[in-house]
Amino acid sequence: MVNDGPGDFELCGFMTTKPNALIAPIPGKPMPVILTTREEAETWLAAPWSEAKRL
Repeated sequence: MVNDGPGDFELCGFMTTKPNALIAPIPGKPMPVILTTREEAETWLAAPWSEAKRL
């Protein structure tokens, strides 16, 4: 939740990555990345790709 002024707002973002083998045959369908912890978000944003891609 973000408390910034007169209201509270739930915010989210949408990220995608290259599709896995199951999704790849479907043209134009990126693979969603679902991050549920601060640690996962930090890994996605700051870790080397070899580590972040495991998410």
